[in-house]
Amino acid sequence: MKINSNPLNGYTLNLTHVYKLNGNSNNHHSLFKQPVRDGGLNLDKLTLSSIQKGYPVGGLKIERAEKTVASVYYYDYFSVENMTGLTEEEKNRINEAITAATYIDPKYFTGGSTSDQFAMAMAQIKAKLDFVAEHIVPEQFKDQMMKATNQFIDDKFAVYNDQMLKIQQAIYDMYKDQSGPLKRISESAFQQIQAIKDGHSAIQKEQTYYLSLFSQLNGADESEFVQKYENVMKEYKEGQEGASQGDDFTKKRVDRNIRLLREMWNHFIDHLSGFDHYRVPTGETPLFDKTV
Repeated sequence: MKINSNPLNGYTLNLTHVYKLNGNSNNHHSLFKQPVRDGGLNLDKLTLSSIQKGYPVGGLKIERAEKTVASVYYYDYFSVENMTGLTEEEKNRINEAITAATYIDPKYFTGGSTSDQFAMAMAQIKAKLDFVAEHIVPEQFKDQMMKATNQFIDDKFAVYNDQMLKIQQAIYDMYKDQSGPLKRISESAFQQIQAIKDGHSAIQKEQTYYLSLFSQLNGADESEFVQKYENVMKEYKEGQEGASQGDDFTKKRVDRNIRLLREMWNHFIDHLSGFDHYRVPTGETPLFDKTV
């Protein structure tokens, strides 16, 4: 079974972490920077679909990507059919759980995709797949599934980061022979190329950070799970808003991301049986009843 839709294709890519990155910082709050514009070319109007197809965008010629994020399929890493000793009913249950775990609501990326948004989606998918390994998959296949999940997410990020590198390479090639501010743009792009290749770019640090945040959900029982999920969302929100100094645009963007992440988590739980206590609050079902 394959993930048939690419939620990233065709949507505007916000180059917050692509165009001006602080790749040397160890403070995750400083990862959230605003894009720089040269007064002409609007780099925020690049799209992942343009990168993947090799189309020129705003004067930039982006090298065609050999692989897209959506072409990295979970079932290329872990096959339920190879789980010997299980009944067809058991295999179907695992298949359905994995399908729900890897689902991304198309609305999640509507209106633009930021690197934090992508990283949070991938980190939550990993948490859901780990949940399947912990609660649905028989013990003898648990470690195999978790290793497959780790590789799957690593490869998702690798493809995404390669596309970010191609953007930086295009920016560098466009401005490397210029002078003044445009020359500085090319120098910044070159620094980011090296940072991505070395694995130390702000985007990659962000991905590691959100994976670590979601890892606190691993092994959490039903009595503590919801609060741990709330802690993940709270830290994500505080980090983004703190770095942007609380501007309204970021607040609305992050609130929307969190709402959709909650809905996608509950969509996953709804496709399992007997795990209702792992549902998380949404706008309609707040964590605390304020009427009490």
